[in-house]
Amino acid sequence: MRKFIVFIILILSAISFSDFVKIGIYGFENKPIYNKIAESYLSKKDNVIVVDRTNLELIIEEKKLELLGIVENDEKAGEFSELANLDYLFIGKTLDNGVYYKIIDKSGKVIYSNVLKGNIEKSLRKDLSSLEFNISNGEIINVIKKDIPNTFQNTAYISFKGTLSFFEPYLGLDMGYYIIDNIALGISGELNVIGYPLSRWNIEGYTKYNFNRFYSKFGLGYHNDIYNIANTIYYLTFNPGYELNNFSIELPLKLGYNLGQLIFDPGLNLYITIKF
Repeated sequence: MRKFIVFIILILSAISFSDFVKIGIYGFENKPIYNKIAESYLSKKDNVIVVDRTNLELIIEEKKLELLGIVENDEKAGEFSELANLDYLFIGKTLDNGVYYKIIDKSGKVIYSNVLKGNIEKSLRKDLSSLEFNISNGEIINVIKKDIPNTFQNTAYISFKGTLSFFEPYLGLDMGYYIIDNIALGISGELNVIGYPLSRWNIEGYTKYNFNRFYSKFGLGYHNDIYNIANTIYYLTFNPGYELNNFSIELPLKLGYNLGQLIFDPGLNLYITIKF
């Protein structure tokens, strides 16, 4: 049965389509999730047939192909592609602070490559989504890279927060999760650091909407003063902000009601954020 499956794979891989190309996913060693992403996103391209890592390994075993050096040597990778009846080969390599991947043709020419850092799974999805292949006569004539807007779905984050609230400085944490693209649910808490330290605190729940680097938060908060219960306030908050990489700044506006008085509190929030 195994030999029959290999035979079918080899027959299909040898079929010539005038406007189709076959890309084999050699991928990344010991990074199956990255390989699955490459298989999934490349298979969505028009006129592309993907030979996944599992089937590629069957071909390697059946044809006794030599893999030594194909990650570092483009010429050997091209020779391997030709022997395996592939038009192109997708190869990846992990780096100390990211990954490098490339797509190589049968002559050993790199038609596209990139270095990705940060959230690798997210970056790899975005980068592969942005690629458009211009294919003619079974060959990729050129690779066009489209502008893909940032997406945050399934991204969690935690932020270290410094804030000026109710006219005094606070320190705290902010955590959230993007439930759908560009919309997150989060919670934020902070404690005062002067006067009677740790005697006053705020906690907020919010919904966050991203518009590229700009965003806004809408939420409900609670302010508590251990030594003066009269200062306990429930409030609405609107926080417009701007983020650049791992840093962001907000100009929060709090609106509450206490002891017959309407309370309006503008402030300033600074964040250092880790996304994962």
